[in-house]
Amino acid sequence: MYVLGFHFGHDASMCLIRDGSIQEYYLRERHSRNKHCISLFYEDIKAFLHAAGVEFKDIDYCAVTSTQNMEFIFDNNAINIEHKFDQPIDLPCTLTNNIKLKPPLISTLMDQLYNDSQEFAAVAYRKLFPEAAEKDKAFWHSTPFIDNYVSAPVWQNANTLNQLNLRLSELKNEQLRYGFHSPIEMTLDGVTKSGFCVNHHMCHAAASFYTSDFKKAAILTHDGFGNGVGYQSGMFYIGVDNAIYPIWPHHLDIGAIYARVAVRLGLGDVGAPGKMMGLSAYGKPIFYDSRCMGNYYDRSVDKCFTDFWIEQCLEKATFMGIDTAPFGDKDKVLEQINVDIAASTQKLFEESRLQAVNVLHNIMQFSGECVSNLCLSGGTALNCPSNSQILNESPFESVYIEPLCDDGGLSIGAAFFVHYNLLNNERHATNNHNTLSPYMGTQVEAESDLEKIAEKYELELHDSEDFVADIAHALQNNKVVAYFEGKSEAGPRALGHRSILANPCYKDNWQRVNKIKQREQWRPFAPVTLQEKFGDYFADTDARCPYMLFNARVISQDIPAVTHVDGTARVQTVTSEMNGNYYRIVNAFGELSSVYVLMNTSLNGPGEPIVETMEQAVRLFANTELDLLCINGQLVKKPNRHIENIMSDIAQNLEKA
Repeated sequence: MYVLGFHFGHDASMCLIRDGSIQEYYLRERHSRNKHCISLFYEDIKAFLHAAGVEFKDIDYCAVTSTQNMEFIFDNNAINIEHKFDQPIDLPCTLTNNIKLKPPLISTLMDQLYNDSQEFAAVAYRKLFPEAAEKDKAFWHSTPFIDNYVSAPVWQNANTLNQLNLRLSELKNEQLRYGFHSPIEMTLDGVTKSGFCVNHHMCHAAASFYTSDFKKAAILTHDGFGNGVGYQSGMFYIGVDNAIYPIWPHHLDIGAIYARVAVRLGLGDVGAPGKMMGLSAYGKPIFYDSRCMGNYYDRSVDKCFTDFWIEQCLEKATFMGIDTAPFGDKDKVLEQINVDIAASTQKLFEESRLQAVNVLHNIMQFSGECVSNLCLSGGTALNCPSNSQILNESPFESVYIEPLCDDGGLSIGAAFFVHYNLLNNERHATNNHNTLSPYMGTQVEAESDLEKIAEKYELELHDSEDFVADIAHALQNNKVVAYFEGKSEAGPRALGHRSILANPCYKDNWQRVNKIKQREQWRPFAPVTLQEKFGDYFADTDARCPYMLFNARVISQDIPAVTHVDGTARVQTVTSEMNGNYYRIVNAFGELSSVYVLMNTSLNGPGEPIVETMEQAVRLFANTELDLLCINGQLVKKPNRHIENIMSDIAQNLEKA
């Protein structure tokens, strides 16, 4: 059985599920080269189906979703999605639960793209959909998104997090299980297929639970959208076998607050939360106030809480004698006022999210459900310090986060939701959260094309008898190596198939690689280590961190280039079974240096997505100070660099002496 998943919002993606397993995945930003881009176009869909080796007529069901408040936008009349509210269907959903419901239709994106507003959302969306500047509004056609479905009567009450600490008579409510999707028909090139429009956060929950190996788990989803009213910012769920049951909206708004503060600090309008996570380590949470902790209903504030929070921080800073003038100045981001606001907001985020997790555990306990596993999803699950706090301090024994927990994973969640929760197919035992491969990208150019690509950029292509050993020796000699292998990793983190690798033993590699990537000098880098060597270098988190989603305390003095200013690192662990040659490179470097750790960062230039194709990798290599590129075992080198390399080796040896 084929289920084809589509996510049309930002971080747009597609996924093909075959008999419950992921066969192909496509993140559009890797091909469009516009980071976090919005929507899927006709040629993207055709290219994806070709890469997957299927035709649209072969598909059994379609599953579609989007980012909250974003309609489905199409660039070609050969593709269309139509809601079928009045069409009888033979599968359970909102319309067959004796609920006369026609959910509200959402179409706000086009208006934001084509107005002159300078509001944050409109400016950001125009960057993520640059095609709007090239085409008139009349060029596009669209179908509204649906994200509001059923609601239990008890959900209508305003509920603080503490008020959610209660016993529910029934956690596994079938009406709620089937109440977050509605029927559609999708047409491509004259072929029409049945399918379903699926709620945004239900897709997050499905992506996490169904890629874990948990037969039973509590699930919390949350992202940076909304003010916490309703369930558009996330939900509590319970997953049991092939079913997911919504329990309660948690009303968290801390994800949106975190994102807004990051923007106000001058960290940009795209990717700011990820930067603030690193920035917070430079400060102290001196403005944190436990009275601000909780969800939307925990705070009796008459204004936007972000404004209130920042005003409180600035007032406290003034009282403490801290200069507030540099606040929000991107060129003075390391000034005390900025780093301390970042640290205080990080603590508020961590404590609020941990409280929500504890409430979810209490709901399970009070309702008689013995649940030791937790799944986290949504963009907030990219916050590594918070994830580690939940792992170490919450009552749950195991915590799982899928590698594409941001909106890029929604197409996977939509497809899995239809295959398992809706069609009631039996769960596969092959989706093990310790071995689920993140390398899901589409197949790139034929390897025979590499010679032509290298010649185009006036680079030299060299065969290698043992490329793993060659890379390890280059890293030992303090070269910065770009590594490219097979299909790209899914998700926003570089996990070894599209990576820049460097020697972590030289502290100045921190600044050196930031210079190569043209990033801010203060931004940290992540280490990769062998899973079995984890305890030699790191502590205070699970030794199984395959997706770089947890922070660890660094206990070794040998790796200063990947040790952040607070003594932590966002670590990735690798195994020979999952990571193959990437594992062998780390191991070979360890055998040479006695340090089984490498610096690992994404293979991309400033402001662009991780590279997808060989040509993108070669072009980046040719235009930067990277020393060596390895593509599928072949070495790409820059001519006339051998004398410079020798002099560099001599300088490094003198420095070590």
